[in-house]
Parts: sequence; structure tokens; C-alpha cells
Amino acid sequence: MKKARRILSVLMCALLLMGTMTVASFADSTGSITIKNPEGSTATVAGKTFELYKIFEVKTKGDAISYDWVMKDGVNLFYDFFFGTNTTEKPYPVTGESSGTINDALAYINSHDSAIQVSNMAEALHQYINDKPIAYVGTITAGTDATSVTFENLPLGYYMVYDASDLSGSTSAVRSAIMITNVHSDRTVSLKANRPQIEKTVLNNSNTFAKATSSDIGDVITFKLNTVVPSHTMYDTYKYSIVDTMDEGLVFANDTPNVTVKIGDVGSNDKTELKKGTDYTVSVDDHTITIDFDGIDAKTDNKYPVGKEIEVTYDAKLVGNSSYANQYTNAAELIYSNDPTAPDSTGSTASQAYVYTYQLELSKFAEDNKGNPTAERLAGAEFEISKNGHKLAFDKVIINNIPVYVFVPASTESSTSTLEVYSGETIDNTIAGKTYKIEKGDILIWGLGEGEYVFTETKAPDGFVLPDEPFTITVTDIMGPSGALTSLDVVGSYTGTNVGSLHNVRSVYTDYMIWAEFNNQPGTALPETGGMGTALFTIIGLVLMAGAVAYMAMRKRRTA
Repeated sequence: MKKARRILSVLMCALLLMGTMTVASFADSTGSITIKNPEGSTATVAGKTFELYKIFEVKTKGDAISYDWVMKDGVNLFYDFFFGTNTTEKPYPVTGESSGTINDALAYINSHDSAIQVSNMAEALHQYINDKPIAYVGTITAGTDATSVTFENLPLGYYMVYDASDLSGSTSAVRSAIMITNVHSDRTVSLKANRPQIEKTVLNNSNTFAKATSSDIGDVITFKLNTVVPSHTMYDTYKYSIVDTMDEGLVFANDTPNVTVKIGDVGSNDKTELKKGTDYTVSVDDHTITIDFDGIDAKTDNKYPVGKEIEVTYDAKLVGNSSYANQYTNAAELIYSNDPTAPDSTGSTASQAYVYTYQLELSKFAEDNKGNPTAERLAGAEFEISKNGHKLAFDKVIINNIPVYVFVPASTESSTSTLEVYSGETIDNTIAGKTYKIEKGDILIWGLGEGEYVFTETKAPDGFVLPDEPFTITVTDIMGPSGALTSLDVVGSYTGTNVGSLHNVRSVYTDYMIWAEFNNQPGTALPETGGMGTALFTIIGLVLMAGAVAYMAMRKRRTA
């Protein structure tokens, strides 16, 4: 009887556990999408109609998520978007070797995850959906006073939300940008206002485009702008202009600026294939590039292809500015039509990229005879600096009584490759709002970026030994995703013998400053012969001998 009760108890526990698992599975099998008003914006969901499209199926197990194709009547709805044969008309086909699997499609999406790339993909997906056509899986219209709207009880999936509001008679362009989201639980997304985007980046020292880089003064830097051809079907003509403004510390790298514009796969050297009957203009003025895509005709075939990426590149040279700044900001503004009933009404958005340059303060100190560093500062030393095997040239300028060596890209009449340490009295003053203290034995160098710098001491301070090997300083920086400098690391090395040493190598990224102490060992006197010491001993010897002779003579007379 007890055994039967035990078995029954186990069965009841199993049934309860199965019931719990079933509830959990059911709870995870559906989700929702809530679209809410964005913070800090006048955009609203009120009165809007949204259509919902399912792009991928989603399955979950714990925190793990897997995807699969959406099938209808045995047809894979989105396979052709990624792997269709007519890829010239699809902005996002998977390129290169591909087996046409779901993993290939997912890998391609994951490799294009910037805001502009996701926006581009969303526009392309919507175009593909219209071309097929593919029916929406749900539609909802928000109330006139609503601040949010929710698609409920959705099977798990990867969804696209399209603003399908009827804008006829509208007084402004209020159609929202397309939204894409995962539904593996209840999801909330902010309404994406119908504002085109632009992204400005710079080619960094890792040879990739990012929000920031560092540079030696004189380096050539490549900037890139990315945006997409917007949806403009509500307009007879659509204004779309880019105004790119360089910092005054940057100039165009060439006398004739090499501004390259590319839409889709077609570059500026082949304008006849770029679009149907429309054109753009590029104008350059000092530090500004203006590109006008005016005259887009949305009512005929003479229009830019919606969703195609626009890419603009150009080269600039960092020359520094009169305030000796460490951060140079380049801003690109995108100006676009924002009211189909008012052709002259425009909105704008902007993006920035940054270039940094750093200062290095080198100090000379003495060592004792045992090679230990001391607090004695040394004047009289001279250096040459090279990078990537090339000797660097500098202009010596006086800023607020402080001598500064500013890196220049090429030798000029005023430049020098020999840097002398400071030998005067201590100066405590400000440059560009920051306080600097220059003492005997210091060299302040301006305009260096990331990389390895080799310091060769060509003249040692009087009474000290010239190091037999160069000193090496390696600068490494890290920028955050927004372009802010987040780390500035420096490592020093010296492989010579004990006649010199390197100490106290450090940096502070908030001050864009690097420090290093190069130490010298004092020389020692060489041994010598025939000096004053030998003559002195000879004189003393002669005196002693004379004294001995006189003593013997006096003693002889006394005994006679």
C-alpha cells in the first residue's frame, strides 16, 4: 500500500511539473509589439495606421533564440530577397559564396547593423513586399488621442512595422520610418519619426571607418558620408542636400578637392547610369562641401531609386589651427523636405566625426654613478624623432612664453629636425585653456597621433654620456562608439646599455597629454700617468734624501 501511494505521489508531481512546463511554453509562444510616442519629439502615433509583416519565424528555449523562414502554401516568402537571381534590383542580396541557408541570411543582416544600414534594409524589405506582393499579418489604427498602440498575441517572430497612414490632405510629412523588431516576448518600440538619417565617419588607424581617429599634423585623412535615398512619394519635388563643414584645422588634401559621390553601385564618374533624368551638383568653398540632390521627381519614372545608399568620400589634411586644439570636429548636415504642401519647408539632421592629436612632454634627468634616477634636471640635450622610418620636422613657436615644437608634414625654411630641451627658468602658463609647466630639461611637442615614435638623442648634456640606443614611445588610443576619446595608452622602451634609461612614462586622455623621462648617466674621468701626483712624489723624495745626507754629515762631524 505504501508503495502504491509512493508511485501515485510521484505521478502527481510529474503531472504538476508537466502542467507548469506547458504553461511556461504557452507563455513564451506569443508576444506583443507596443509602439509608443518617442520622447523629446512631436511625432505621435495618434490617428496612425500601422501594417505588420513577419520576416522570420522565431523559436526560443530559455535565453536562446533561433530563426526560420516564413512559409505560406509551401512558398518561402523572403528567400528571393536574399538569394534571388535578379540581384541587381535588390539592395540587400547576400554576396559572395553562399549556400542559401537561413544562417547565411542572418549572418548578412548581422553584418549590416548600423542605423543607416538597418534603415536601408527596412526600405528594401518594404519595396520587396510591395513587388511580390506579400500580405500583412496584421493592421491597427491608433485613436486620435492615443500615445501608444499595441499588436497583441503575436506568434514569435522577426517583424517589420510599416506606417500605412493615409496622408492625403496632410499638412506635414508625418509618415514614420519603418520599424523592425524581434518578438520573443512583449516588446515596446518608439515611433520612428520620418526623418532621414546621415552618418559621418573617418578612416581610422586600423583602416576601418569609425566615428573618430587620431593623426599627426600633416596627415591626409579620408572622411565618408552615408545616407539613403528617402521615400518621397508624397512630394512633387523633394529637396535633399548635404552640407559638410570641416573644422578650420583641416583643409582639402588637394588643390582640386576629390569629392566622390556614389549612389548604389554607380559612382560619380558614370552619371548617365546613376538615375533616370535627375542630377546632383557638388560645390566646394574653403572648408564646406555642398551636394544638392534637388529636383527629385516622385510622380514619374525620373527619380532616384528609394532605399539606395548614397556614399560621399573626400580627403582632407590636418594642419592644426591657431588655438592649438586637440580635437577637430567635422559636421555633416542633411537638409530635406518635410511638408508635401509647402515645397520650401525643410527639416535637418546632423552627424559628426572627430580627429584627435596629442602633446608629448619629454624631460631630461640625471642618474647617479650607479644608474639610479635623481631629481637633477639637465639642459643641453638634443633629439631627432622619426616615425615609420621617416625623420619628422617641427616648427619651434613661442606660445604665452612657452616654447613648443609643432609637427609639420614637410621641411620648410622655418622647420627643424633637431629638438633642444629647454634651458631657461620655469614657466607656468596656459595654452588653449590648459595650464602647462615647462622647466629646465623639458621639450613640449605638439601634433602627434597614434603610432610608434623613435627618439634619437644626438647630443648629451655636458658631463653626461650619450645613450647608445634610441628611446621608443608607442601611443595607442581607443575611441567610443560616439567618437569620444576613452583611452590614451603609452608604452616606452629603451634597449641600450646602462648609460641611459627611460622612466615615468604615462598619459592622461582627458588632457590629450603624454609624458616621459629620458635619463642620462654621468661620465667618469679616465685614468692618467705623468700628472701632478708623480711630480709631487718625486719632490718629496728628493727632500727626504737631502735631509738624510745632511743628517749623516752632522753626525760624522760630532764623532771626529
